[in-house]
Amino acid sequence: MKFPLYFALIVIGLVSCTEQRKTKTTLVSKIDHLDKFAVNFKENYSNTFQFNSKDLDTFYFLNSHKSIWINDSLQLNNRGEDFIKIISNARAYGLDPKKYSIDSINVSILKLQKLNKIGKRIDIATLLEKQLTTSYFKFGKHLNYGIIENIDSITTLTRKEFTIDLPKYLEESYKKDSVINYLLKLQPQHEMYQSLQNGLETYLQNASFSKANNKVISFRIDSVQSYKQARNSLVLHNYLSKNSNELEFDKALKKFQKDHGLKPDGVIGKNTAIALSKSPYYFYQSAAVSLERWRWKQPWKEHYIFVNIPSYKLRIKLHDTLQ
Repeated sequence: MKFPLYFALIVIGLVSCTEQRKTKTTLVSKIDHLDKFAVNFKENYSNTFQFNSKDLDTFYFLNSHKSIWINDSLQLNNRGEDFIKIISNARAYGLDPKKYSIDSINVSILKLQKLNKIGKRIDIATLLEKQLTTSYFKFGKHLNYGIIENIDSITTLTRKEFTIDLPKYLEESYKKDSVINYLLKLQPQHEMYQSLQNGLETYLQNASFSKANNKVISFRIDSVQSYKQARNSLVLHNYLSKNSNELEFDKALKKFQKDHGLKPDGVIGKNTAIALSKSPYYFYQSAAVSLERWRWKQPWKEHYIFVNIPSYKLRIKLHDTLQ
């Protein structure tokens, strides 16, 4: 009877030791990865893939060369994923995702997902960290100041100065764990800008990005031809399907008119025909240019008078109320 009991105690002891070793090995491995990445990033920061960015150097000096986009598993953290969604969707802000190295960033992400060797993963994670921070500074400045550096040949408008210390701004927003919110706050806060930006984002959710266009004439010139042309244009603009009926056409035309600031009467008049003749890309570009011009402007005073010439409206801003 003693032998089975003794044998059982040995088995239990072996299982217990094995579990302890498994737990201990997992923890050590995880800590080793973190330590190696931290050391590698600090030592090879200036040697791996030179970016020649003063802002980049300043930020990581302030941040003691800590990673802000990479997690414990040498993958993108939530902050990094959110930022990539923002720059991937840069058109919603009238900007081009390619300006923020989105293609090369996605290549680095794929490499990071496929590589198994820790040394290689650390190298790619170091590159990706620097790519994202560089894109942050470029995107942040464009949101606040605009893309075009010199506007003297374009307008007589007095341009605001770019006074934001982006490395310090990023460091402060990182400490507050609010990097993405602070990034979007760099945009002009005027309600006209905000309304336009939100409208463009909504427009891009459903609209085509095509540069093609269809010539549309007024119904007064030829009602049958005008109807056919308008139908083709509404299909191009994603307001209508090819097999839609008469009722659906009427609804789509009125929605197009309303979305483009026209009287939604369902009539293909001169102004509606002109709008339908333009490409979807034209409307995107018009909004993008308007957002760019807003970024050049000095912040408005607390009280002001705003005149909207096309709509024949005058509004007065007193305190926080627009009347």
